[in-house]
Amino acid sequence: MISSVITASLCGLDAEIVRVETDITQGLPYLALVGLPAPTVKESKERVRSAITNSGLAFPMRRITLNLSPADTRKEGSHFDLPMAVSILAAASLIDTEGYENTAFFGELSLDGGLRKSEIGVALALGLREQGIDKIFLPEGNLAELSLVDGVEFYAAESLRSIVDHLNGSLPIKPAVFQGVGNALESAPDMTGGDFAEVKGQERAKRALQICAAGGHDIALMGPPGAGKSMLASRIMSILPPPTKEEALEITKIYNIAGTVRDKNRLITVRPFRAPHHSISYAALIGGGIKPIPGELSLAHRGVLFLDELPEFERRTLDMLRQPMEDGYIDLSRVSYRNTYPCNFIFIAAMNPCPCGYYGDPEHECRCNETMRRKYIGRVSGPLLDRIDLHLDIERVRYSELADGRPSLSSAELYEGVKRARSRQLERYGERNGMPVLNGDADAFEASKSAEDFPNDGGDNGNGGDSMAGDFGMAPEAEEALRAAHQAFGISARQSVKMKRVARTIADIEGSGRILAVHMAEALSYRRKDKE
Repeated sequence: MISSVITASLCGLDAEIVRVETDITQGLPYLALVGLPAPTVKESKERVRSAITNSGLAFPMRRITLNLSPADTRKEGSHFDLPMAVSILAAASLIDTEGYENTAFFGELSLDGGLRKSEIGVALALGLREQGIDKIFLPEGNLAELSLVDGVEFYAAESLRSIVDHLNGSLPIKPAVFQGVGNALESAPDMTGGDFAEVKGQERAKRALQICAAGGHDIALMGPPGAGKSMLASRIMSILPPPTKEEALEITKIYNIAGTVRDKNRLITVRPFRAPHHSISYAALIGGGIKPIPGELSLAHRGVLFLDELPEFERRTLDMLRQPMEDGYIDLSRVSYRNTYPCNFIFIAAMNPCPCGYYGDPEHECRCNETMRRKYIGRVSGPLLDRIDLHLDIERVRYSELADGRPSLSSAELYEGVKRARSRQLERYGERNGMPVLNGDADAFEASKSAEDFPNDGGDNGNGGDSMAGDFGMAPEAEEALRAAHQAFGISARQSVKMKRVARTIADIEGSGRILAVHMAEALSYRRKDKE
């Protein structure tokens, strides 16, 4: 007899349907596994044989052929154990799979027939849902991380025997019901990195980071040692809104595949903050390897990537940031595979102005000559710096500011502006692929929607009409300010667009429908300034 059971195989972050087909014929007892299985899948034969026998079931003593279809794609992972066992039992007429045509199975089997949690459960479940599967049998250990996945009925079991009893109708398994799903996500920002109220002074830097959090913009912080660059960067998490349900699932899926666990329940409900050391390798940053996994760029997806001491990173490694920062994904092409990983993050870079760190510091003498300074800054390529939205010089905090007893601007106060701006952006742009669109990511078509923020009076005075298309709703005086800056400072076309996006975010924080001259002036104050 022949049976067919559905499961999935991962290709990058995407899951492809795999059919486990079993043919049992007369002949000497033998189990053949075909369909391009990886070594971990080939080893499943002995686990499946022992699990079936130790579950009190009779393993067919005939010639068995297992085919993993399609046969031209590599299959990897121990989660094939359960579908292989179910397929063999169905072909031997020991279970009845009629009525389960749109049902998938995954899970690792122990030798006694128990089911062990799959490390890539979220990725498999989301991929199967996208393929139209509406019922999934899986280990109980995977349920906690799937509480936000809707549109699928999950049947969790402790053992192979439980699934056999369910399929035969003797002891049905009830579909999982998740309690308190609405509380699964955090309702407030992540404060583990500290509160901005703990940072004395640096009000301008706090404002710049508020703009970054509100519009999804990148920022470069330059200043002397001890000015607070790293401390400021870590506190941006305290003003970033919690991830949406779809964002949380996407983050969890990436960490599943990378094999990185961040909490006991494995459902990641906070945005990631990644701060790799400057000694990180090229492959560790972008991802890949013999067994391809996401790198630091993808692990920072929907969160923050912080590179401290930016010029200390290898030039080749830094230049790999260019395309991901522009496109929001990284495409890894190797001889044996081609995977695409998302990496849409807020990029924060911190650097000293020179090797000794004190160039421009009024309280310390710089020991570097001009050649040394230019060589040091030159370690970071101009095209990479041009892709960063905001550039800010950080000055050392004076003792009078440290001793000042007056309260400093707190994260709660800054977060109010971030919430206001993000609410306006969600209303304006909506979502793209289920994810909110921010000003930092808006394309030309989405930028034209900014004109809808205020009434159309025919376009005579710039308060609407076709003149606003693609310009994020700029008032004439703001456009004139940008034009003057473009001529005076020679900023690039890319930077001009970035200034519009930053100004749009500032206007959203202030609750303004139009980009006014004051908003554009503040945006231009964050433009890139090459040190002479």
